[in-house]
Amino acid sequence: MSVQLDHITRILPQGGRPIVEDISLLVPDGSFTALVGPSGAGKTSLLRIIAGLDPHQDGHVMIDGACVDMQDAHARNIGFVFQHYALFAHMTVAANIGFGLSIRPRRTRPDKADIAARVTDLLDLMQLPHMGARYPHELSGGQRQRVALARALATGPRVLLLDEPFGALDPLVRQQIRGWLRDLHERLGLTTILVTHDRQEAAELADTVVLMRNGHVVQSGPARQLEDNPADPFVMTFTGDVVRITGHVAHGVFMPALPDIQPVATPATDGPAEILIRPADIRLRPGSGSARAHLRHRRGLVGIYETTIAHTTFAVETVTTPEPARVIPDCALDIAAGRLARGDAWLERTA
Repeated sequence: MSVQLDHITRILPQGGRPIVEDISLLVPDGSFTALVGPSGAGKTSLLRIIAGLDPHQDGHVMIDGACVDMQDAHARNIGFVFQHYALFAHMTVAANIGFGLSIRPRRTRPDKADIAARVTDLLDLMQLPHMGARYPHELSGGQRQRVALARALATGPRVLLLDEPFGALDPLVRQQIRGWLRDLHERLGLTTILVTHDRQEAAELADTVVLMRNGHVVQSGPARQLEDNPADPFVMTFTGDVVRITGHVAHGVFMPALPDIQPVATPATDGPAEILIRPADIRLRPGSGSARAHLRHRRGLVGIYETTIAHTTFAVETVTTPEPARVIPDCALDIAAGRLARGDAWLERTA
């Protein structure tokens, strides 16, 4: 099932402030989309509007081409996994999973045997066999998260909404659950929308990343596209590490305020400015200046050097030899000029 949002706006009753404003978005059938952004961006609000849990004042929500604005959450049959699982502590795992089926109207409610069979199938799918008789407090965080997923899937939804589902998990379990969730999404043919503030999580899981800020969609597309071709400085800063270098533009050339950083051509007009660029797009030139670079750590053959110029320190990433120098003295820095021309870097005006 596809999900389409057409100019969705939600305004808080108190103060009349829009928390989601004029958002249009298409989530294709069978795709995995991640809503990312800082706190207060409107991610969870948008997810709850899709689910029918919160109202919206303008626009339309369409599922598989049909408008569902007038349908309540139950009628939409969307699976929703909350941030803190929201499992019923007094119910067994099996009862939690089967809850959505057991409260259906009598004419559509499966009998107890069918519900039990569905619960058993889901426990196997979630790799939790023989745990139906346990209670939530007897499970690990990762197991509770899978029970919450099983409960969301029990009614057979084709759309699955996930609100920060990994937030309470430790990093190792979180990493394991990511791969398992992506595999589950593909095996069941789900349309999945995930809310997360973790850009790495979004990049690993989602086909499309939707970056939100202040109730608006700033940019959407594959994670690599947002990282390599950010629409504005906010997107660039959110999607990866950034080095900021102050200076000014004169006659089509950016002149850094710090010594030992080479000027770089730019189409910008004259005036004070600040360049935003990735650490990997700065080159160290040993023996060409007075900067000093210290190797802090490595990722494979990529070394991350903490570089100091005139009491200002920032990171530089560079390919190293198997035995890299721990300290590179007397160096200058080059900025990859092509980045400015392609839009991979940004030049912001300063006062």
